[in-house]
Amino acid sequence: MTGNNKFWRASLAGLASVAMLATMGVAASTANADDAAKVGDYDYTVTLHANSPAGVSAASVSAQASVTSDGKAQSGDAVTLDGYTLDVADGNAADSKLEGLYDSAAGWNVFNPNGNDLAWKFTGWYTSPDAGAEKFDFNSATVTKDIDLYAHWAEPDQAITLDFTDPSGVFDNSKTVYSGASKAAFASFTGSGYQLTVAKTDKKIASWELPADKAGDQKVVTTWKNDSESLTLNELTKDFTGKLQGVYDKAITLAPVVPTSANAVTVRYYENTSNPREIADAVDVPYGATVPTSPVVSGYFNISKWAYVDPITGKLVEVKDGFTASEAFTAGLNLYAAAAAETFKVTFVTEVSGKDVVVSTEYVAKGEAPKGPTAPTRNNDYTFAGWSTTPGVNQTTVALSSLKISKDTTLYAQWNTNKANVKFDYNYAGKYDGQSYAAGQTFTAPTPTRAGYEFLGWYYAAGSNGSAYANGNPFGYELDHADGNYYYFVKAYLPGKHSVTKEVGWVSQRNSDKDTTATSNAKWLKKYNKYITDYYADKTAIEVPANAKLQITSGGELQYLNVKTTTNADGTHTESTWVTIPNTLYAAWGKINAADLDNSEQQVPSQDEDGNFPAESADFTADSYAAYAAAMKEYNALKAQYGKTPTDEQVSELSAKLDAAKALLQETTSTPVYRLYNPYTGDHLYTTDTKEYSDLQKIGWKGESEQFKVLSADKYGLSTAVYRVYNPYTDEHLLTTDTAEVANLVKAGWLEDFDGQPAFYAPQGGNVDVTRLFNPYATVGTHLYSTDQKEIDMNVKLGWVKDNPAVIFSTR
Repeated sequence: MTGNNKFWRASLAGLASVAMLATMGVAASTANADDAAKVGDYDYTVTLHANSPAGVSAASVSAQASVTSDGKAQSGDAVTLDGYTLDVADGNAADSKLEGLYDSAAGWNVFNPNGNDLAWKFTGWYTSPDAGAEKFDFNSATVTKDIDLYAHWAEPDQAITLDFTDPSGVFDNSKTVYSGASKAAFASFTGSGYQLTVAKTDKKIASWELPADKAGDQKVVTTWKNDSESLTLNELTKDFTGKLQGVYDKAITLAPVVPTSANAVTVRYYENTSNPREIADAVDVPYGATVPTSPVVSGYFNISKWAYVDPITGKLVEVKDGFTASEAFTAGLNLYAAAAAETFKVTFVTEVSGKDVVVSTEYVAKGEAPKGPTAPTRNNDYTFAGWSTTPGVNQTTVALSSLKISKDTTLYAQWNTNKANVKFDYNYAGKYDGQSYAAGQTFTAPTPTRAGYEFLGWYYAAGSNGSAYANGNPFGYELDHADGNYYYFVKAYLPGKHSVTKEVGWVSQRNSDKDTTATSNAKWLKKYNKYITDYYADKTAIEVPANAKLQITSGGELQYLNVKTTTNADGTHTESTWVTIPNTLYAAWGKINAADLDNSEQQVPSQDEDGNFPAESADFTADSYAAYAAAMKEYNALKAQYGKTPTDEQVSELSAKLDAAKALLQETTSTPVYRLYNPYTGDHLYTTDTKEYSDLQKIGWKGESEQFKVLSADKYGLSTAVYRVYNPYTDEHLLTTDTAEVANLVKAGWLEDFDGQPAFYAPQGGNVDVTRLFNPYATVGTHLYSTDQKEIDMNVKLGWVKDNPAVIFSTR
């Protein structure tokens, strides 16, 4: 009966039952009890819209894979760029500015409407698709959240090119915002001139687009002249309608109206009167404007008071608040540091893409508290929580007023959120899928595709003690097979019964394409038949079950619902528990070649030399076999078309067709499974052995006849093995197709019947479901297997419950 002993064994009185693994139902989450989720990696995007004009062939925009948010090349009406990548496109450290928006490293291209008609002019990126919208200030605007930018276009007869000439040398074009911006085709420089193209419909240019003033000449340009007409600064930057009537390909010259005499004061900043070293950039301040007293001072010291030499008395006079420039300083205004304090740099940063991005800098006198910038922003899922002195996220915040700055200090933005990020790393070519999910939201992992490869599942890394690594990749250089730097597994095969080669799993290395057995030191993705032993260095690759339900806890952690059969003192049953795992999962890939196809072909009925299949086979239903034969003819034709050396993509295509053909087969069954009932323990036992069935009835078991039919052997490698295990302390028997369940029960003291070999096999294509029921009120005989819906319904009414999964296999 069990362990090959063909006699009934009474319960071992006085022995405690085996310690069981858990109780029934869904276990409580171990989530953090905080109201807000723990904050994980944060990213933001910049979406560029082509914003094609109406009535013409569409404009478009494209972006390189190196700059997009999904790591794939994009093109069309819009592209979505990774915010952090765009931030650093200018080659400088991340500073929450998109100064590199118009640099070549930004990686985008925009294509004119109407079939790329060059008569249309791209005039830059704006904050709205509407005419007259504000142009995006890429040089100064702080960006740390998703933003949409829109291309604006100038129709051929609506494009105005403003030519800012500079015969007097009053501008500094090296400081003009578009200097060096290779993708700002609407802005150009010729000699001392600066040209800017804008659409009439936008009615204005931005004030920050104007030529930069050259400090030191005591003059500030406020008016430009076009022929006999003059335009003020306000008219240029607010609304030039009616003032500019240019046409396409004819630039409008705007000459600066340079004051004949000074209209500004050149302000210079010095350390002191005895040491006239300039400590800040000079600036021209128009008459009547307030003199700046908080310039960016080099050398980290804070000037709390400035003084100037009175032009009449020659004495130093302290600069008061609201002090304005005037004609009294025609020779310029020199300010001297009158009171200075030791000062330290306070840098305010926020995390983007796992890196610190500067949002503001403040110079604070020793012992003083920083004032802090305007609160930074993130996408709507986040609220700003304050600043922390500790690097990273989920840190304790401090009140800025409580700080006494005594050294250069970095403060880290902290955030609250009701969402958390989950990253599905495809593990090749830098591709990934990043999503943000709300606490409590359930979802499933995507199923990626890759030409020439088979997706083998999502994994995370854990140590030898089972604890998960923080987003560690469990795969890498330890694998022996790679395309470039991207690693993959190969299939291993073993000779099976009936001279059929059986696929046994994915391994890191096999002897050769001809000898497809695993090498002695091969690492298995899943140990054949039973245990997962995926050791790579000190890491173990743990698979998240296919199609497992995922969720985000209130603490922002990622969990999957692990469904398994466990036992305790009350019996054996199914338990569902939420397992906390890292927020980044890694894909495993397998690669097949022509040798794998040959091995796989051996697992199914073979054709003769002419490629014909036998007219029928008793091993399969007639209809399924006919469908299989037709599919195999298509497979063979395609294989012949691809020749002896198919490409990786062709092998992948052939493998998919071969698998699809095999999946059409519906195996027939002929081996009865008999059920017996033990009236002393309540146990049910299932067997295909007629002698066991007869012998047990002789010692008191009740025979309940044939229940269903199965296969006695896995002839073609298509069927599902069904195992039988036995509890020597309670005399209970259990049927399962889950080798992990077998392993767990063996660890708990159960015995494997038939020396661990399958009791029988469930056919592929079965249409009769075998349902497993659990009796929560019994300690022995807790399981029943049935194909009879009336019996199932009756027992459910009596208090039995369907296990999860309820259908453990199907037969025919």
